[in-house]
Amino acid sequence: MSKAPNCSVVIPTKRLDQLTKIAIREIQKRYNVPIIIVIDELPPTEMDNVQFLRSESSNLSAKRNQGVDWCATTYVAFLDSDAYPGDGWLESATDFLEQHSEAGLVGGPNLQHCKTTEPQNTQYLASKSLLLNSEPNLVKDNSRPIRKRTIASSNMIFRKSDYIAVSGMNENIFTGEDIELCYRFIKRGKINYFLPNAVVHHKQRAFQGFLWQRFVWGRGTFTVIKHTGAFYLQSLVPLFFVTALTLSIFFSLSAFLWGVCLYLVICFLESARVSDRLSDFPKVFPYVSTSLLALGVGALYAIVGGDIDNDYSRYRNSD
Repeated sequence: MSKAPNCSVVIPTKRLDQLTKIAIREIQKRYNVPIIIVIDELPPTEMDNVQFLRSESSNLSAKRNQGVDWCATTYVAFLDSDAYPGDGWLESATDFLEQHSEAGLVGGPNLQHCKTTEPQNTQYLASKSLLLNSEPNLVKDNSRPIRKRTIASSNMIFRKSDYIAVSGMNENIFTGEDIELCYRFIKRGKINYFLPNAVVHHKQRAFQGFLWQRFVWGRGTFTVIKHTGAFYLQSLVPLFFVTALTLSIFFSLSAFLWGVCLYLVICFLESARVSDRLSDFPKVFPYVSTSLLALGVGALYAIVGGDIDNDYSRYRNSD
């Protein structure tokens, strides 16, 4: 077991399922730190050094804020219930924060989960594509810390005092809440960093859950832009692409066909780039080619149907 950092780990979840138990086990294998589980359904039994808090809301932002309020440590780490830490996770993050006062939010790679199935491994490979992530953060290497605009809340570590200073997560945002939090840290003068050694292992989604996740993210586009302005304007690219592609059908069939062909060529090249083996390519291609479309369709739907607040309960953190 590593030297215990002055840090608490906050995990929001619905229930104490197998993946959450893995997360707790892997944390306790490495660290003697407080673990705060903000949960909808309290388990019947207690666990050593684990504090279960009955959640006051199904909103992930509210759950994380509730967990941070309970923490009595200098540092706090957010971890998803379907993820677990790699070796050196907390030490890398807390040591860096201690040595760099300008640092706000830090995080690192999201690598494969030990319970990854073949379809989920496919999504892991696809997630390394620039068409899925404008700032890919899945690859661990030996490079130095990198300044980043955004840090995913599935692997996010910070000083509690900084978090309180920006008033925590915005509980009126249902998806993209971590992006909006990153924006407020930067606005306050902090710098967010990607740390290659702050690794967590995160369970990926099967194809249906992947598409639904992208659609939901698309629906949240305008809400996040409303709070962050130009900081998140690149999220409109899928909307513009889907809109232009749809309108081109009515104005010029040849332009539509050329647009589709160009898009498929780009998806082909990206799928080939991120595939480990030739056999991965036909599995990765559907993920890469549909991600932008699902985001764009979600944003289009948001214009009529709004953000996901009315059916938030249908959105699961993992599938």
